[in-house]
Formats: sequence, structure tokens, C-alpha cells
Amino acid sequence: MKRYAVMLFSILFAASLLLCVGSVKVQAVTLKNPSIVTLLDDDDEEYSVTTWDCVYLGHYYQSNNNSKDQIKWRVLSVNGNDAFLLADQCLDCKPYNDTDSGATWSECSLRSWLNSTFYNAAFNSSEKGAIKSSTVINNVGENTKDWIYLLSNEEVETAAYGFPDGHDFDQFRQAKASAYAKSLGARTYVYEDDRYYSSYKSMLYAQMKEGNGEWWLRTTGRDMNNYTDSCRIMHVGDDGFVSYGMSTDNINDKQTSVRPCLHIDLSSNAWSPAGTVSSDWSFTCANHTWDKGVETKAATCKEAGTKEFTCSICGMKKTETIPKLTSHTYTEWITTKAATTSATGTKERTCTVCGEKQTEIIPKLTKKEDTKKTTAKATKITAKNKFYKVKKKTKSYTVTLKSGKTPVMGVKITLKVNGKTYTAKTNKKGQATFKIKNLKKKGKYTATITFAGNKSYKKSTKKVKITVKK
Repeated sequence: MKRYAVMLFSILFAASLLLCVGSVKVQAVTLKNPSIVTLLDDDDEEYSVTTWDCVYLGHYYQSNNNSKDQIKWRVLSVNGNDAFLLADQCLDCKPYNDTDSGATWSECSLRSWLNSTFYNAAFNSSEKGAIKSSTVINNVGENTKDWIYLLSNEEVETAAYGFPDGHDFDQFRQAKASAYAKSLGARTYVYEDDRYYSSYKSMLYAQMKEGNGEWWLRTTGRDMNNYTDSCRIMHVGDDGFVSYGMSTDNINDKQTSVRPCLHIDLSSNAWSPAGTVSSDWSFTCANHTWDKGVETKAATCKEAGTKEFTCSICGMKKTETIPKLTSHTYTEWITTKAATTSATGTKERTCTVCGEKQTEIIPKLTKKEDTKKTTAKATKITAKNKFYKVKKKTKSYTVTLKSGKTPVMGVKITLKVNGKTYTAKTNKKGQATFKIKNLKKKGKYTATITFAGNKSYKKSTKKVKITVKK
């Protein structure tokens, strides 16, 4: 029976630093620096697990080469509104340099690719706005300014970022290669059940490495005599070992993966929380727990709506479509042709949302019905006194025509002012908008607005004051 007992909680850097810059709360989510827990295994031997907070930012090919998935990033550090992020998995497979000639980070083709092709493929304009330009310190060659770059050997051996001090084998630096990176030829570890393992632990460790990739660091490596050699580049193996590249020239190796890093401004809304991930690959959010959702766009008979759901554990969001409504919101019936004793009539009503029209036949009138007069409904024009500046050449003025609470649609209304008459037709809300162009001098004008009426609706008139000033 496994006996896991928490023996030691060690914060990876000074407690005072954590209190000052160790977390930031944005979008109702508190991001923290990495933390480590030391546990006991079955044999009472200590082992440690680092936990990183994670965020989503950008989209890139990962599960396949046809569609892009959200990119998950591990939070290596938080300092105020700055977050230092490392891709959770190896995202691509590229040589450090396209040729086998020596190149430092400032000169290599991989740096150019990350800051152009990858940068444009993975991030939209809003996400690019969240990414900060970083001053990158290099062991050889010029220092650089980059949006996207690779970790150095010093950074990948920094305890504050959740990595062990030293370059030996460990699970903290191990990373899976995406299916897309594998399709490009990424070298990955393949577990074989029939291999000889010295212990049950070593077999489990081998299983844990299944699918791990080897990923580039930006640091120039060394030859066998420990001299810096720009044809040899440091990288992290599938077992987490930091290789100094001493055994062979590897600068244009085409099977090493790319695991980018970057800095972002946490005050941006371009990122979203993605739970946590641990060095033993246990996730806090293997199964999302979705809330009831918030309607972000109401469905109508014209178009579908949307509803957004949020995971109560990690804060990840998903959007679902609300189908279009099958019902319409109609106006009252309007008689388009009156029925008589010798002929049927027609009536029409219109959906105020999508404009769909519905027509019905009015039966012939009996002689008794023919003697009755049709009563037209009362109407009311709503319009306000208005002020305009004289420099505004075209003065837009809107009025509303209703019968009770029902908008009167599709009828003509006139507006007469300063000797000129304008005509406009009401929309589905009963609104008519006039473009007045003859009020070029300052002064006070009286405008007369008139609906002439028809068989269904009575005439309506209203006078308003229009003032033109400097």
C-alpha cells in the first residue's frame, strides 16, 4: 500500500520575495510562482514534485496538422504584472540553424523563425499585444530583443522556476512532444515492455518518459575540451538531462523539438487560466466541471446565439451555440386589401426581428358586414425638440410612430421645416429618420411632422422646435 506523507514544503525562493512578487490576481485568478513538495515513496525514499500554474495564450497545431489547439504555458515566475511562461509541451521540430555552420542565438535561423513565422501563426493581434519584448542575455554573441525565445542552460537549472539545481536526469525538465511535432520528425522516447529494468521503479520511470521529446536551449555548447563551440548547442534530453553538446556537432539536427518561452503582461485580457500541472504529470483539471453558463448572445429567429461556460476548477472557458428560435415576434395585422361582398381581401404582419412577412386571406364580407365601417386605430408621433450646431451640414432627426405600444411599420412620414418637406419610411421599430440639409443658419425653426393615415391607422401630427446654434 502506498504511503505518501508530506514531509517538507519548501518554497523555491525567499519567503519575502514571494510576499512581494510571488503572485498576481488578474481576471479573478491568482497566478503563483512554482512550488515544490517533498514526499515519501513505498520504500520511504524522498522524492519531490513541482507544481506550476498554467495559462492559455494563442493557438497552434498540436493534436494534428489541420487545426490549431489552445497553447498551454507553464508559469515560471510572476513579478507584478509580468509572467514568464514556458510552453507545457514541445510544439514544433526545427534545427537550431538551417546549415551546419556555427551560429549563436542572435544569428540562428530558429530565432528568426520563432519571432516571425511562429509568432504570426500562433497569436492574433490581441495576444501579440500581451506579449512583451524581452532582453535576452546570451552566453556567446550579442544579446537580443525577442518576443519569443528559448531558455538558457542557467534558466533551466533555476530552482525558482521549478527546476532542480544541476543538469542531471529528472522529471522536472521532461516535456511531451505534441503529435504535430512528432509528425515533423521529432525524436521521442518509446517505452518497450520487454526491456530489462533493474527495478520496478525504473520500469515505472521509463513508462513515464513515453513520448518525451528532446528540446533546444538557446545556449551555445562546448567541445570535448570544454571550449565554446558554436556548432554544438545545448539541449534537454527526453529524461530531463541537460546536454552540453560536447559529443557531436548538432546545430542543424532536424529531430530536436522546440519548446518556446516568453513574457506576457498579465493586465491583458488575452490570456486565460489553465489550471496547474505537476512534474509527475498530474493535473488539477483532468475533467472540467462546467458552470450553468452565461448567455453571451441571445438567439433570435434571425440568427443563433451563444452561451459561455466556465470550468469552476481551472477557469477554462468554452462556447456553445444556441439554436435559432423557431417562433417570430410579429406586429399586429395590417389590412393590405379590404374584403368586399364580391372579393376576398388580404392582411399582413411582419416579424420585428427578421422581417419575415405573414399573409392571410380576409373572407368576403356578408351584406350585413359590408354596412359596417372599418375603424382605423389611433396613432401617436413621438418626437423631441432638438439642438444642432450650424457647422453640421446634414442634421439627422429620428421620430417614432406607434399605435398604443405597437410600432407602425413601413409607412411614410413627412417632416416640413423652413419651407422644405422631407419624407422617410418607418422601420420595424416604427422609427423614421430624416436627413435635414436646409438649416444652414443659426436660429429657431418649427418643424411639422405628419403621418397622413391609411385604412388601418389614423392620421397623426406633431410640431417640434429645432434650434441651430454655433
